[in-house]
Amino acid sequence: MGLSGGAIFAVILGAGLWPFHAPKNHVEWLKERNGLAFYGSGIALSQGAFQRGDSDAGESISVWLEPWLHDGGRTILSFNDSIRPYTRFALRQEGNALTVRRRETAADGSPFSDVIVIENVLHPGQPIFISVTLGERNTNVYVNGTLVKPSPTAGTAPKSLTGQLLLADSATGHSIWPGKLFGLAIYKRELTAPQVLRSYQNWTKNPGSISQGTDLTALYRFNEGQGSLAHNEVNPATSLSIPRRYFILYPKLLATPQDEYEATWDYWHDILVNIAGFVPLGLWGIVYLSSVRPVAHPAALTVLIGFVTSLTIEVSQAFLPTRHSGMTDLITNTLGTVIGIYMVRWHMVADGIRRMKERFEAFSEITEARKEMAAVSE
Repeated sequence: MGLSGGAIFAVILGAGLWPFHAPKNHVEWLKERNGLAFYGSGIALSQGAFQRGDSDAGESISVWLEPWLHDGGRTILSFNDSIRPYTRFALRQEGNALTVRRRETAADGSPFSDVIVIENVLHPGQPIFISVTLGERNTNVYVNGTLVKPSPTAGTAPKSLTGQLLLADSATGHSIWPGKLFGLAIYKRELTAPQVLRSYQNWTKNPGSISQGTDLTALYRFNEGQGSLAHNEVNPATSLSIPRRYFILYPKLLATPQDEYEATWDYWHDILVNIAGFVPLGLWGIVYLSSVRPVAHPAALTVLIGFVTSLTIEVSQAFLPTRHSGMTDLITNTLGTVIGIYMVRWHMVADGIRRMKERFEAFSEITEARKEMAAVSE
């Protein structure tokens, strides 16, 4: 393989798999007040799953938070099915917009996600109190106690706040939300507008006045200040665990390009990086297999080496929580290998044309010299 080939493989594998371990879970207790701070790769998740109740009174959730950034799409919290890995309900930050995703069922029985978008409400460093009330046929979103988005459901929406609760990331990872959480409450009925306003006033002015009550499913004040648990005062079985190491709840293996696509500069930047990163492999492979260790089909074997190398990286990345295993990288890495091959071939073609031109010019000079010598001898 040679020193240059080994160096190329070492760089590619290092870049694709670094870091080689699960990083520290970046979650800290706030020192100046009650709350949790999430930064970098950080998550907290319920120890048990929230169960679906028998009541038809709906459900509600209130969360008091402060975002730190305003770029990209990031998951603030989500409820995830513990048997089949899909998200029932999620609050997300999309730039300055808040999105509410709720899993519903269409008339033909097929599931889909209904998305409600509230523009220009999430700003770095500005606390905000969000409440979402969930009925079977409606979803209402309140900001700081005021109704901002009443929305009828497009289908039938059974209980959404069930399953495992995950904070500051999506169940499949790579949607890390940096910010602060000051309080979280989950109710087993659909709150009225006056009740939402009262909840907002209690949380923001006097959190100690909030009582557990019969309507609450969960109450997290985040007042522990230390330790690896944020206690649910209503039901300890769903207290929030803060793991020592960051991990992904349901890591994906070779996610499809459709699932990976995002209309952002970061997405296209990653595309270009993944193409460029495998160009040296294509350059080295075609030269090595054509000149140093000649084989019958050097280009095809080089493409196969690039594909297998990328596949090895992508499969390995499924077990590394800070990396993403996807088919998009597999395609772009292989494309980079092909471009490297053609760069060499274009160079070889250009070099051949240059040599032919030089030989033609040399032949022309010799011919002219012979003509001149013949003319002199006459």
